[in-house]
Amino acid sequence: MNLIIVQARLGSSRLPGKVLFKLDKDITLLDFLIKRIQSAKNVDKIIVATTKNQNDIPLINHCKKMNYEYFIGSEDDCLERHFQCAKKYSPKSITKIPSDVPFVDPKIIDKVISLFSTANFDYVSNLHPPTYPDGVDVETFSFSALKKSYLEASMKFHREHTTPYMWDNPNLFKIGSVKSDQRKNYFNEYRFTIDYIEDFKFLSKVYDDYVKNNPDFTWIDIVDFLDDNPILKEINKMHLSDYWYSKHVNQIKNLDKQILRKEK
Repeated sequence: MNLIIVQARLGSSRLPGKVLFKLDKDITLLDFLIKRIQSAKNVDKIIVATTKNQNDIPLINHCKKMNYEYFIGSEDDCLERHFQCAKKYSPKSITKIPSDVPFVDPKIIDKVISLFSTANFDYVSNLHPPTYPDGVDVETFSFSALKKSYLEASMKFHREHTTPYMWDNPNLFKIGSVKSDQRKNYFNEYRFTIDYIEDFKFLSKVYDDYVKNNPDFTWIDIVDFLDDNPILKEINKMHLSDYWYSKHVNQIKNLDKQILRKEK
């Protein structure tokens, strides 16, 4: 089984409730994301992993309404949340997709899972090194790698962000990477994730102007559309290079710090 875990909660400090913001009259960001994931060929089961916080009850109710399978776990220890969720199944692989990447590309999901499945890797992603736009994040790993991380990881950011213990320890885990064609620096020029209201305005505009009428779009289709409409990139340009791990560059070992346009 190729298990997809969508990490989701409503308590974002930057933009609370964002996963239930609506792109269209009846489509939340979470709905659109799950629809995109369902289009991938290598997906067997999708679980929305949320938290025990009372603030996430509306999210749980939405999952019930939409018949999404869900798991309730730790709010701050996302590594534990993923481990406790995954151990209920017997997955061949576990794929972590955050809830704030609604434009994730099913083809990237398939590429990452396929590389993991056909080679002897413990962890595969399209993030290390980062060559795709920020916001099409896919990470696939084995249950044994997840369990080892759960038992051994002790640093707060390892627990909070689930996978850093894996990709930051290539001496302990065999790491694989899916890379873009690298025609340009996609990672520092295009931002498809949502952390701020400007990100939501950007995603909504791209949805209205392009995505709605091109449901089978790929990540490069969005890049080409933005290159033809550069004014749209100005909407959330101020948040480019705003990455969680920029706060931990002195603690992380296995990271090309030159990829960060600015360090915080």
